[in-house]
Amino acid sequence: MLRNFITAVVLTVWTSGLSQEPVYLDYAAPIEDRVEDALQRMTLEEKVKMVHAQSKFSSAGVPRLGIPELWCTDGPHGIRPEVYWDEWNSAEWTNDSCTAFPALTCLAATWRPELAREYGRAIGEEARYRRKDILLGPGVNMMRTPLNGRSFEYMGEDPLLTSAMVVPYIQGVQSNNVAACVKHFALNNNEDNRYTTNVHVGERTLHEIYLKPFKAAIEGGAWAIMPAYNLFENRNCCENPRLLRKILKQQWGFDGVAVSDWGGVHNTDAVLEGGLDLEMGTGTDGVSVNMNAYDNYYMANPYLERLRDGRESVKDLDDRVRRILRTIFRTSMASSPWKGRFTCPEHYATARKIGGEGIVLLKNNGILPLKQDIRKILIVGENAVKMMTVGGGSASLKVQREVTPLAGLKSALQNADIDWERGYIGAGSTVFDNVKSMDFDLLAEERTPEQLRNDVIRKAKDADVVIFIGGLNHSLCQDTENSDRKTLQLPYGQDELISSIAEINPNVVVINISGTPVSMPWADKVAAIVQSWYLGSEAGNSLADVLTGKVNPSGKLPFTFPKRIEDLPVHGDERRYPGIKRADSDIYDIYYDEGILIGYRWYDYNDLPVLFPFGYGLSYTDFNIGKPVVNRTANGYNLKVDVTNTGSLAGAETVQVYVSAPKTNGLLREKKKLAGFSKINLAPGETRTVSIDVPLAALAYYDEKTASERILNGKYVFSVGASSADLPHKVTVKYDSATDCVGNPCFPGAYADPEGIVYGDRVFIYPTRSLPFKDQTAMDCFSSRDLKHWTKHENIIDTTEVKWAWGAMWAPAVLEKDGKYYLFFGANDVHEGEIGGIGVAVSDRPEGPFSDLLGRPLVNEIVNGAQPIDQFVFRDTDGSYYMYYGGWGHCNMVKLADDFTALVPFPDGTLYKEVTPKDYTEGPFMLIKDGKYYFMWSEGDWTKDDYRVAYAIADSPFGPFERIGTILESDPEIGTGAGHHSVIRSPKTGKYYIVYHRHPLGAKDGNNRVTCIDELHFDSQGRILPVKMTVEGPSSQNSEFNEEL
Repeated sequence: MLRNFITAVVLTVWTSGLSQEPVYLDYAAPIEDRVEDALQRMTLEEKVKMVHAQSKFSSAGVPRLGIPELWCTDGPHGIRPEVYWDEWNSAEWTNDSCTAFPALTCLAATWRPELAREYGRAIGEEARYRRKDILLGPGVNMMRTPLNGRSFEYMGEDPLLTSAMVVPYIQGVQSNNVAACVKHFALNNNEDNRYTTNVHVGERTLHEIYLKPFKAAIEGGAWAIMPAYNLFENRNCCENPRLLRKILKQQWGFDGVAVSDWGGVHNTDAVLEGGLDLEMGTGTDGVSVNMNAYDNYYMANPYLERLRDGRESVKDLDDRVRRILRTIFRTSMASSPWKGRFTCPEHYATARKIGGEGIVLLKNNGILPLKQDIRKILIVGENAVKMMTVGGGSASLKVQREVTPLAGLKSALQNADIDWERGYIGAGSTVFDNVKSMDFDLLAEERTPEQLRNDVIRKAKDADVVIFIGGLNHSLCQDTENSDRKTLQLPYGQDELISSIAEINPNVVVINISGTPVSMPWADKVAAIVQSWYLGSEAGNSLADVLTGKVNPSGKLPFTFPKRIEDLPVHGDERRYPGIKRADSDIYDIYYDEGILIGYRWYDYNDLPVLFPFGYGLSYTDFNIGKPVVNRTANGYNLKVDVTNTGSLAGAETVQVYVSAPKTNGLLREKKKLAGFSKINLAPGETRTVSIDVPLAALAYYDEKTASERILNGKYVFSVGASSADLPHKVTVKYDSATDCVGNPCFPGAYADPEGIVYGDRVFIYPTRSLPFKDQTAMDCFSSRDLKHWTKHENIIDTTEVKWAWGAMWAPAVLEKDGKYYLFFGANDVHEGEIGGIGVAVSDRPEGPFSDLLGRPLVNEIVNGAQPIDQFVFRDTDGSYYMYYGGWGHCNMVKLADDFTALVPFPDGTLYKEVTPKDYTEGPFMLIKDGKYYFMWSEGDWTKDDYRVAYAIADSPFGPFERIGTILESDPEIGTGAGHHSVIRSPKTGKYYIVYHRHPLGAKDGNNRVTCIDELHFDSQGRILPVKMTVEGPSSQNSEFNEEL
């Protein structure tokens, strides 16, 4: 009987344990809970295996726990074919031929962000179907020079255009539970010497130009990023602590995974210091030798040895593993059952549409669209039949099909007599990574170059139209990885051939296929010029749609076509490009001496004529862009512009807005820069109004002294038109920081738990960086003299200064005493028996930096059920300092020593008094007014809409605090989850302002919180009136805070 009883008990315990599924396997649980649960189940060895590759494109999972491997794939334009375990070569599967989408230069040329989202969604579906977790793209490097071999993979020369296009692309990809990996971070703007280029760039240029699209991508929610091959400040980007730790993770709050470029890691100590999360592609042959070479990666066994002997901290490893687990739970272990789709009609339709809308009509004497009665067409050029999806580097693809331009035109013009002549011998058929292009037979050639030319000239004489389809082709030094172009000229004698054809037949249409600008010495001799791109699977159909008028061209150039190579900002100066080789190494030091003047900024500033300007593109119809009407908004300016289609065909026009800043001695400003745009479809004769919002940030420059964006007072000119060189309308606005209202949120970024205080003539706000818990490792503050225009002070304190703080820092409280500035903060989300709680830091300046005062928490213990967080420090009328604090629904009050280094007992000998009011959750605040003590707190769940602020009034700082009512809560028209506040007061007029955080409308992430300010009012009985949240901020109540101070 006893044996049976014991057996029954054991079985009951065992089966009940099985019924409790681990949190990390609960797909409905919050991701952070799943991450922490999985992490605490892993061994040290399992953690290390996750941070380096196990094959050419995968890293290890945790088989014991059922956590899958993480699989990456190239690239930004289509899904790479499957490769052998440790080789680049195609594994020759029969089911991995993908849809090729147009190159990103084409996408940028559409100037239509909604198409970027559609593109991202489609390619994300293909990646998900192929069970890929990280798509290695998009690329957002700026076109510093059109010679850069990989510029065809990027989005042009303007950071605003690139930012506007990359964010929806990322969001489209990630809607399929596939991480978009933004690359190449950062300053990877040349392919020659890409492994050994050390970039020297000014802080202003770095932030205004080259980091801007990356920052937009991170703020847009990118889950992965790829550091580049080059060096910055003498550190490889994959091993660069400034880029990865300080800028990416601390300043921008990136919570995803940083994946090395393949072979971008060179040293164990350097990469661990640098902050990389996942090492991929380090030179290895892990299959053919008698060892697993992947275990000898820099972040493999060498890392494990350092962890075991204490040279490296497990805390740092855990951060890396958290980021990888977070990526897995967002992708292959996400809750969505969606499995994607592959090479479907919808994807081909998307590719065709983007291709058609991205093609740019550069010149047209009326020959296009092709007339239906044209009978004899001669098509000339190797690119008419050459497959462009094979080659170019990591963008090379294995496609299910690729419609060539010749095939597309023959299909669209079946009644015409179409002949093709090669005209020149270029690269021929391409083989790349064991993928063979399907154009071998067409590109087999026995004729000599002279015979080819003579055959073209003979046939061109009798043709109604000659369509020359040439350009570049992804060969060495022609829009390809690992080599830059050496000239702007077309290769293989194409310029001479085009000129020869035009001399005998004026009806020449030139189709240039490239991802970068080329010179066109024949431009005034031909009838039409069309900038095509690497258009992918539907290349021929997209091109035929435009040439026949099925699609009215509406593309606009995302970069400038210069007239001469001598006009480039980097030409003729070895310092600027390709750099100066060091005598003692292979390092090339390259200097961005042109500063912010890249692309059209350079040509404008130096009054250099160009072949075709940035933003330029023609249509088969005509448009009239009216005069703009400008209105001030809470966050900038709004321009409304009437656009009329004055032609006879339906079409689309892109209205572009550029801003010119006031001139200031000693400060370089571009003559103008893109500030906003909007593309609109119009029927013949139709007029519609476009609305373009220009944020205040478009007026700003990066001030190196304050390390923040700054807007100068003065007159700003908005120029409106159809390209950077066609801007017929100008309107001037005057910006004055003393009177210009900004509105809510009062400063950009995700910030919460704001503590406001007045120091002298400035208001300071100390918020929490509203990031995932483990990423809240530093704090910023903001200062203003008018509640409207704020200066950001970054990293006023972080966990490297507070040695006992291993986790998040949040909910600061501040005050000044005896010329010192004190900052109280919570850290580590402390539980019973753990180190953490409330700390104290001190500084000589309100903007910091702050240093840890105690070297330990001031309050560590959990007393009366109150977690030691969310402190507010209060000076009573008798000079006593009290601190109210507490989470988990309990609030304590303590008395502080005069130097804030300890707690002192109350008269009854106790250190802690519980003062918890009804419905209290967290975030206490105390205010004295008219001899009364106004105690306020937050209620509800900070991640939900029910978060709110309530209050009580008492005659003593000890209470009792009887709840009176709610004073701040969600407004479905303004924002939700409003709470965790503070109150500031104008010392002259006595006006009160509530400083709080709220969720923007539509926010789904609990951490998506912004800091706002509105007026706080009292009735005649002294009770607080419900706060009306606004978008306008204090200006909506006509406050004059600046004058008051």
